[in-house]
Amino acid sequence: MKLKKLLSLTLAFLLTLGAFQLNSVNAADFVDSYNKLKNDYADFVNAVGVTDNQMIAFLTELEQTVKQGGDLTQSNFNSRMFSALPGVLNNHPAVFEGVINQLTAEEIAALARGQVPSSLAPLSNAVKESLLGTDTQTGGSSGGGGGGGAQTPKAEEKIEEEVEEEVEEVEEVEEQPAPQEEAPQTETFQDVVGHWGEKYITPLVATGAIKGYPDGSFRPNANITRAEFATVLVKAFDLEMKGDKVFDDTQNHWAKDFVAAAQAHGIISGYDDTTFGANDLITREQMAVMIVKTAKLEAVAGNSTFIDSSNISEWAVAAVEAAAANSIISGYQDQTFKPKANATRAEAVTVIVKALEK
Repeated sequence: MKLKKLLSLTLAFLLTLGAFQLNSVNAADFVDSYNKLKNDYADFVNAVGVTDNQMIAFLTELEQTVKQGGDLTQSNFNSRMFSALPGVLNNHPAVFEGVINQLTAEEIAALARGQVPSSLAPLSNAVKESLLGTDTQTGGSSGGGGGGGAQTPKAEEKIEEEVEEEVEEVEEVEEQPAPQEEAPQTETFQDVVGHWGEKYITPLVATGAIKGYPDGSFRPNANITRAEFATVLVKAFDLEMKGDKVFDDTQNHWAKDFVAAAQAHGIISGYDDTTFGANDLITREQMAVMIVKTAKLEAVAGNSTFIDSSNISEWAVAAVEAAAANSIISGYQDQTFKPKANATRAEAVTVIVKALEK
């Protein structure tokens, strides 16, 4: 897929910027670099919209892959990064999407020209200062000898050339007129075929309210964040995009507008007036409250058949009862509800589709 390859190449190119005059890679490991990025460039990290565990898992695999074959040096860093990054990103689609969602067409074009867009400068700086160590230089003489500027390595030239080629091909595709009245495409995910939630996932994906991952999977058993669930709710119920509520942790988040819309429609209120917990995994009782509010179901209480009903938070009891009474949400075979457990993507899709049918 041309566009996917282009986006991988642009990110690979970004992560090699500033490394071409590296004397030695003597900084801390990739995870330590991420911790510095979190502290120094909090706005950028928040905008990526992934959890610490997701980012650390991505960086750990990237580090292991890049460092295969020995220590990193000036001569091998760029080529290893270019070779490793697309494959590792494919295993961590949330990170891929979080970064790529911040790229505009102008920024992609800038990357193809070898320039760092201002919006991506924080990541480039963090890589240069933290990952590559203090011996990194960004221009001019490399010190000693003839005093000339360092030459760009072949790996970096390769990235730039491939990005430019992909930009040209994507632009050619974009220039073609869109087909008239094209029917929506129904995507089939191999990891959904035969899954208990398939009959709910397929139709909701067809509406565009939720998508799969760049590697072609849907990951029905993966968890879903509060921001992701709020976004799918707003899209699935075709709610008006209104509201201007901004929480401290959504100010630079990719789902800021969807969270604001959900708040304006009375679906969410946040932990408090300043914190929404956008990247927190949503619990089953939180999901019940949000779906009941979205579907405008009448709250009920006192009819629970779940054996662990005493574990349901007081603020969620009525919503859980309403969702259960309307057959929107159900418990497990052992008669438990597990209110504090994190909901899966399949469970989230199921309750939304059932609510839409009411």
